[in-house]
Amino acid sequence: MLLTPNWLEWYHLRHQQECFKSGAAFEDYATSVLGRFHEDFTNPAPAGTLGDGGCDGLADAGQVLYACYGQRPDRNAERETQAKLASDFVRG
Repeated sequence: MLLTPNWLEWYHLRHQQECFKSGAAFEDYATSVLGRFHEDFTNPAPAGTLGDGGCDGLADAGQVLYACYGQRPDRNAERETQAKLASDFVRG
């Protein structure tokens, strides 16, 4: 299939729509995209009360750890996002 400017715009708009989602829906989308960029991408399953250990994905033989956070609107997004991701990276 030839990717014309119209197709590229469509894909870009679909990507933007997915990025406006919050919570688990956003995290599911982000991990599906990361799986396309890394052959060895794995998303660890949450384990009991520990959850996923702050890790939303590993790639490059465990050298890259991903943490993503689908912030819900109408909250103190910047502060909450910083705290959540910092916590995830410490746990990871």
